[in-house]
Amino acid sequence: MKRLSGRGIRNLIGSTLLVGTMMIPTVGVAMTLSPGEKQNGVILEETGQLASGDFVLESDNSLYDVYEFSGEAGQTVVITMTSDEFDTYLGLLGPSGDVVAENDDSNGTTDSEIVVTLPSSGTYTVIANAYDQTGRGSYSLIVE
Repeated sequence: MKRLSGRGIRNLIGSTLLVGTMMIPTVGVAMTLSPGEKQNGVILEETGQLASGDFVLESDNSLYDVYEFSGEAGQTVVITMTSDEFDTYLGLLGPSGDVVAENDDSNGTTDSEIVVTLPSSGTYTVIANAYDQTGRGSYSLIVE
């Protein structure tokens, strides 16, 4: 079981993933788009699963997966994570490792959504997380 210290995604993003402190293996394939350029509007689309063997936060034992995509300063992206099996939690880190945005429940549901204009160009990291340690199962992640 892979473990990182911190309490929930908030501390994972804020204190564990400091620039230059670690390499994070990612899953998924991403494409680079110019601002305003879209391939059917989708930058990244994944169907994932939080299960034994995923990254685990020591403090709350919540599971998470990591995805990356390239973005340009001024580009607006919508990141959506949905699941019928658990309460989702999303985090977005900028190219320098800073927290750009995070979301728990969107529109009165247990799904998560981030709408953000990217502050700089580079590789962004999406943290697909469960809200708590009981979060297990399939999910859908879309960045558009």
